Amino acid sequence: MELFNSNEELSAMLEPLQEGEPVGQDLRENISPTSSYQVLRDARTLARNNERAALASGESMYFHMPDWTLILEKVPEVLKTESKDIELVAWYIEGLTRFHGFAGLASGFSIARQLIASFGEALYPRPDEDGIATQLAPLIGLNGFGSEGALIAPIKSIPITQGDYPGPLATWECEQAFELARITDPDKREARLKQGGVSREALDQVVAQTSTEFLQKMHADISAAIYEFELFQQQIDAYCPNDPQPTGKIKEALKACLQTFQYIAGDRIQSEASEVEAMQEQEETGGQPAADSQVNLNAKIVDRQHALKLLREVADFFRKTEPHSPISYSVEQTIRWSSLPLTELIKELIPEESARKKYQNLSGMSMSGQD
Repeated sequence: MELFNSNEELSAMLEPLQEGEPVGQDLRENISPTSSYQVLRDARTLARNNERAALASGESMYFHMPDWTLILEKVPEVLKTESKDIELVAWYIEGLTRFHGFAGLASGFSIARQLIASFGEALYPRPDEDGIATQLAPLIGLNGFGSEGALIAPIKSIPITQGDYPGPLATWECEQAFELARITDPDKREARLKQGGVSREALDQVVAQTSTEFLQKMHADISAAIYEFELFQQQIDAYCPNDPQPTGKIKEALKACLQTFQYIAGDRIQSEASEVEAMQEQEETGGQPAADSQVNLNAKIVDRQHALKLLREVADFFRKTEPHSPISYSVEQTIRWSSLPLTELIKELIPEESARKKYQNLSGMSMSGQD
C-alpha cells in the first residue's frame, strides 16, 4: 500500500470541505453502527486488541497489517469529504507508522500540524469546558500523559534492518542485544537467548546482510520523522501556549531509534558526498587510508566521526579476538554514550530520579525536555 497516491490526495485532506462548513460535521453525533466514525473506531479497537493478544502470546512482530487497512483507506476519504477530525488523524498516524514506518509517522504528524494551523479550534472534537486539552487529547494520547502512550512501542518496533532470521530487527531488539552482551554470566546469557533474546553476533550478522542503500534511506527517514515531529511540537506549543501539552516521549523514542540506528550502521550511512570529501582531504594532505583489516593507530584523527570509527574498529578487534572479555562491550557502550545528549546521558547514568535531582541541584545543570 502506497503512502499517498499523489500530492493532490494529500492536499485534499488539508483543504476546507465546502463554503460555510469548512470542517464538516461532528461524526460523533451519528450513533449508527455504520457511520464513518463508529466503523473506524471499531476497526481501531479491533486492531489494538489483536496486538495486545499477540504481545501476550509472546510474538515479537505483533503488527497485524490487515487490521489497519480500513483506517488507512477510509480516514483520508473522511477528511476530504466528511469531517476534519483530530481523533481520526491520530488513528491514521497509528496506521501509517505500522505500514510505512518512520516515513509514515512523519507524514501523519505533518497532516496533524497543518490541520491545526489551518482550522484550530474549529477541528473536531471541539474544545470544551476543560479547554484545548480535550480537543488535542487523541493526539497527545499517542505520546502519553505520564506513562507511555499508544505510539511509543510501535515506534521502537519499526524494523531498522533487513537480513535473514532473526532479522529484520527493530530498535527494541537491538537494545536487547546490547543489554544481553553486557551479561557476563554465561548461564544467564544462555537463558536470555532461549527466551528469544538476540545475541550481539546475530545482530552484527543481520546488519551485515542489510544493504547500504537501505541503511542510508532508513537514516533519512528517521531524521525526517524527528524533523516533522519537532515542527508538530512547535505548532502545539504555539496553539496552546498557556496549557503546555506533553509530547516529549515520542521525541525521546525517535531519538533513541536514531542513536541505536547510527550506532549499528556506523560509517555506512555516510553520504557519497562525504566519502568524496574524505578522499579529497586524504589527497590534499598526502595521507593514506588505513587498511580495512587493521586499526591504524598512527593515523592522525581528523574529526569526531573519525575518532569514533577508530573506536569501533578497536571494539571489533576485541570482540573477535577476546570474545570472553568485557573490553569490546565497554568500548561499544562508550561509543553509544557519545551520541546521547547530556540530559539523556545523565538519565542513563543516574536512573534514580531523586539522585538525579540532587545532582541537578548541585551542578546547576538544567534537565529540560522531560515530560
